[in-house]
Amino acid sequence: MKVMSHPAIGGFLSHCGWNSVLESIWCRVPLICFPLFTDQFTNRKLVVNDWKIGINLRDGPSITREEVKEKIQYLISGQTSEELRNTIKKVSSTMKNALTSSGSSEENFNLVIENIKAQMEIKDGLAFEVRGQPLNHVWAPPAVNLCEQTT
Repeated sequence: MKVMSHPAIGGFLSHCGWNSVLESIWCRVPLICFPLFTDQFTNRKLVVNDWKIGINLRDGPSITREEVKEKIQYLISGQTSEELRNTIKKVSSTMKNALTSSGSSEENFNLVIENIKAQMEIKDGLAFEVRGQPLNHVWAPPAVNLCEQTT
């Protein structure tokens, strides 16, 4: 991340693995997308078409040096570069806000925990069922406050 966030970095040629996409967004660095397999193609679609924070390197099976050069120049110069940088700043801010203690990630995580707690049957600190399915007596940690205090 230290290298990625350096001001000299104008773009990131990435296979579009999810961690690479997140690091690029965090550091506000536009992407040149070069997916190879599986989820990388979906991630490229998000980056290029939906969020508009990167460009596609290629769709075909091969690419020339000249094409790579053109894509790099396209990414780091002119109006496209400015638009990508402005957009990725907004996306990065949204991501960072979501990770604060009052952000959407924290709120949604707490909702998941509350839903699970509401569906669990607790006896003597042991979770017995979620939605009627036995849990084979999984221990429920007291730090989550799932069980009531007994006297």
